[in-house]
Amino acid sequence: MARIAILTSVHRPFDTRIFQKEARSLAAAGHEVVLVAPHDREETRDGVRIIPIAQARGRLGRMLLSPLRLLRQVSRLRPDVCHFHDPELIPLGIAISMMGPRVVYDVHENVPKDILAKAYLPAWIRPMVASMVGFLQRTGSRAFAMVVVAREDLQDTFRGHRNILLIRNFPMLAMFGDRPPSNAPEDHFQLVYAGGLTPIRGVGEMIAALAEVPAEHEARLAIYGRFSPSGFEQEIRALPAFRLVDYHGEVPYEQLPTGLAQAHAGVVCFLPVPNNVNSGPTKLFEYMASGLPVVASAFPLWREVIEGSDCGICVDPTDPSAIARAYDALARDPAGRARMGQNGIRAVQERYNWEAEAVRLVSAYEGLLAG
Repeated sequence: MARIAILTSVHRPFDTRIFQKEARSLAAAGHEVVLVAPHDREETRDGVRIIPIAQARGRLGRMLLSPLRLLRQVSRLRPDVCHFHDPELIPLGIAISMMGPRVVYDVHENVPKDILAKAYLPAWIRPMVASMVGFLQRTGSRAFAMVVVAREDLQDTFRGHRNILLIRNFPMLAMFGDRPPSNAPEDHFQLVYAGGLTPIRGVGEMIAALAEVPAEHEARLAIYGRFSPSGFEQEIRALPAFRLVDYHGEVPYEQLPTGLAQAHAGVVCFLPVPNNVNSGPTKLFEYMASGLPVVASAFPLWREVIEGSDCGICVDPTDPSAIARAYDALARDPAGRARMGQNGIRAVQERYNWEAEAVRLVSAYEGLLAG
């Protein structure tokens, strides 16, 4: 078996994709897995050894200092494979590949498209930066033994690479298979959103829609997640409909099924910016695995999943009134909610689960190491 160093300068050590799914799956397959990430202590959890690096301050510090800290650990660990997750670490990945270890680049998002929506960059410079990053990804990836992508559309970005592996962020049956019994309230209609709280994820629109739901439903929205950027939380709290929101902050991933069990329906209304349209948000499938009907953005890929499984309602995410009509329709139809919920569970069990993805990941690693 191999020693695998998983590297990130951006994500938290117990990130869902990086730790909960990939690192734990590789460790369970018998590999020695070491996760090097910003953290406050060294520890071992679920067979994964976590080595901390200091959290760099600011984007510039993160881009200059974090790669050096990671490189120091890689030099000490002498791994067989380095599996990194952040596009800003591409130069580091190239350097590591020259040192001998096989290098795997794990791509979570369409980074060039994501840059086009970055509010901290002036609008006029975004296309230029996006083009430069795209070029860096395409050329830099030639040095890597494998490119792992989280979405189907990302395969086109690396077309021509000798080894591309699609590993999607589907929910773990081991976590949601023994989901807690429904504990949804009987005196009001409870919605839930779990995930990042940013403007392009439609948080404001999902909340504004609550004000347009007929009062008889007493609709409320439970939110689990962290606000970003700074100042956005105050903007959201200033919305009149925020009085109908129960904000729980971030919770450990293992507690998510309990939170979802307290709702009647899940919401994921990302706005139609370029990087969102072709994404496959983990929370969509987690709602399905929890037996919740979903209210989701009517993007073609999402519509294919939701309408193909008959597990929810697709809406225009920019229109709070349309979102409110979907809330109302589900509130009025308990039998329909139950049918959609069961359909979602069945779809996850048959097609959209992490266990099948883990088998493919471990198999790809076997081929990588054999080569």
